[in-house]
Parts: sequence; structure tokens; C-alpha cells
Amino acid sequence: MKVVVTRKIPGNGVRMLQDAGFEVTVGEQDGPMERSKLLETIKGADGVLGQLQDKVNEEYLTAVGSQLKIVANFAVGFDNFDLPALSSHNVIGTNTPDVLTEAVAEHAFALIMAITRRIVEAHKLALTQGSSFGPEVMLGMELKGKTLGVLGLGRIGSRVAEIGKAMGMNVIYYDVKQNPEFEQKVGAEFKATPDELLSASDIVSVHVPLLDSTRHLINADRLKMMKPTSYLINTSRGP
Repeated sequence: MKVVVTRKIPGNGVRMLQDAGFEVTVGEQDGPMERSKLLETIKGADGVLGQLQDKVNEEYLTAVGSQLKIVANFAVGFDNFDLPALSSHNVIGTNTPDVLTEAVAEHAFALIMAITRRIVEAHKLALTQGSSFGPEVMLGMELKGKTLGVLGLGRIGSRVAEIGKAMGMNVIYYDVKQNPEFEQKVGAEFKATPDELLSASDIVSVHVPLLDSTRHLINADRLKMMKPTSYLINTSRGP
């Protein structure tokens, strides 16, 4: 059986496929494969391992051929999948929902720490002006006691909330479904609307999937609801 991996991936995934007896073709470029080349490369594949940039639609599925059984995303998201088209071609679409939970949660908190402790600013200052210590030079925000608002309490949002609580923050969250069990476990407080969360938070961390209902969830009007001293961190997908 033939498997196409549309771009180079880290780890031993390709080797595992080869050891399992699959004929594996790997795109050698670091970025997404150009569309016309992609449609040519995937022809005749039984399975394709791709990226979010590879739009899997009617054109794609027709180009591969009727022998295609599965398209796997090397990603948590799957907004590149045309789900009705996959269904009509009897092709399975998969993603990797938990593989990046810790990594993205840690990255979100790295951004929170960088912006509240002014790390990038301090680095630039040290490079351009050298040491200029003073009580208020590069004075940042202490996170302990501040309110962390988590928009979207999925795997990543939940982990960010846990890290925030461990750092002594007050944690509030908004999600389409309230989670009383999580509230009890972490000591988080549910907010009934995004607006309530935005107005109460010192740090807002966005962790929602890209859906029609979440596109432009944060807009000019909602930014005006935030405290003048608050920060917005977006590690979710899309605008």
C-alpha cells in the first residue's frame, strides 16, 4: 500500500510506516507543497499524511483516486477537511488531538510570562543600553493573585487553567459547556458569556477551535471590554 507524507515531519513516524511495510513517499520541502505538485504527488495513494495547509476537498479527493482510504492530519485541527466530501468518497479523516496539549499550553504560558515580565523588551534594552538598573526599570506584572480568563476549556485550555492555578492565579473560564467537575478540581469559576470573562480578566488566553461560531470571536467591541492593563494571548487557530 502507498502512503504519501506531504512534507518532512520530525520523529520516527516515516520509519514506522516503512517498517510496517508501506511504500512511503515524503515531500522533501520544509513548507507546504505547492498545490499543483501536491495533487500530482498524491495520485494513487492509499493513505495521505498531511498538514493543515493541505486543503482536503473534492478536487483533492478526485486527484488521489478511489483507492484512497484515509487522510491523516499531522495536527490537532481539521478545519482543512471538507467533511461532506470525505464522507461522500468513503474516506476516513483523522487528526492528533492530544499530541500537542502540553506543548501549546507551555507555549501559551511562555507568552504570558514574556509579556507580563517584559522579557523581550528587557533583552532589547540590555543589548542597546546595557545595564541600567532601577526600581521601576522593566517592572512587570506579578501573576499571583491576578485573574486568568480562559476562553475555551478543551484539552489545552484546561491545561493552561491548571498552570495558572498552580502559579496562584484566580482562574475563570468560558466554554459552550459548563464543567462543574473541572471547577471543583481546579477551583475555576465559570462565566456565562465571553463578555463577562473579558471584562473580569487580567490575562485572557484563547483556546477555541476555528468554527463559524468562533471566527472573529475577539473583535474591536470585545477588546474595548477588557481592562486597559490586561493582555490577550491567542494560541488558537484563526482570526
